[in-house]
Amino acid sequence: MKTIAAVAGTFLILSTAAAVASEPENESVATCRYRYERVQEKVDRVIAKYGADSGHALKAKEKLAEVHEWCWRRYKGWWDENGKTWRSDHW
Repeated sequence: MKTIAAVAGTFLILSTAAAVASEPENESVATCRYRYERVQEKVDRVIAKYGADSGHALKAKEKLAEVHEWCWRRYKGWWDENGKTWRSDHW
């Protein structure tokens, strides 16, 4: 009976530690996804209004690249809006 309690206690500790360890990853995905989606929406609006080759569109695309680099430097990953996935390769 003591063995079962010890195993259950160890499992509880390890599962709690795993949940705490995964929180920053979930936070990083949510943070980068939010920032990337917000800037991507702006890029889409600017392109619709001024055209894809306009100076406004180029600035908006540069901001999108900055968000990508920010996510990469901070979390070693980035949000792929097209695939709707978190990526760990560097563009």
